[in-house]
Amino acid sequence: MRHLGAVLGVIAVLAVSACGGGSGGAAPSALVTSATPAPATSSDLGNFPSPDPSDLAIRQQPTDPPPVSIAYTSLICGNLDTGIDYKVHQVPLRADGTPDYSALWPLKLNCDNGMGDMEVSEAVPVITPVQRDAAAAGMRASAGDPSEALYSVYKGCGANDPNDYYVTASDYSEGQVLELKSWLTLCPKHPQAAKWRAGIAASAQVLEEQSNGTRFGAGTFLVGKEIKPGTYFVTNVDGCYWEQQNRNGETIDNDFINQARRVQVRIRSTDYAFSSERCGEWSRVK
Repeated sequence: MRHLGAVLGVIAVLAVSACGGGSGGAAPSALVTSATPAPATSSDLGNFPSPDPSDLAIRQQPTDPPPVSIAYTSLICGNLDTGIDYKVHQVPLRADGTPDYSALWPLKLNCDNGMGDMEVSEAVPVITPVQRDAAAAGMRASAGDPSEALYSVYKGCGANDPNDYYVTASDYSEGQVLELKSWLTLCPKHPQAAKWRAGIAASAQVLEEQSNGTRFGAGTFLVGKEIKPGTYFVTNVDGCYWEQQNRNGETIDNDFINQARRVQVRIRSTDYAFSSERCGEWSRVK
């Protein structure tokens, strides 16, 4: 650009000199110094097109959320108790990744990929916020790959057998509570959701009793350290054996019950340990 400006300046000097040459006088000094390079103009920068306003408008639009990579997920479901064979069911996925079970839930099936020789992809890409929350909850219930954990949640939500354990049980273990909570993140309007939530609430009390030593199952427990003294009971026993032990491991009292609707035992603070087998879970009388 500097060379182009210099040329333009020389041309200007020559033009002025030509105009004043008729009188034979020298060109004014002020005009001679105009040989200094002139600043470059836009015409010197090349012929670039102006930006298209519509193109700018498109580039300024907010970025759209990434699309769901699959339109549906495949579940293998059936119910042998009611004579319904297992087969592959395609569950549509909405834009945010939530499944549409409207065609599957009325069939009241169990979903289990271990049935038969059918094969489906047991992984769902984790893309949307809904899917990320469900995958994280699924991984809390069982360690594994996020996409596989997410598929497990889709599968759990797809089942709707009214005779399923999660529907008929009154309370759940800690792991079962985590599994149900993962399902509720994805399908809070499941037909059995109300029963799941009731069982989770009841389980909170059971888990508290297990942690504070007022509910326990089979095995040997130290009184005052692992379980608390008090009156305990079990129900619907079949072949139940229990015994109270002293510090030397000797039996203080014991009993074997073939069958009974209810068995009740008082565990004293002076007992060293309490042991039972095939009795079920002991709960302290409130």
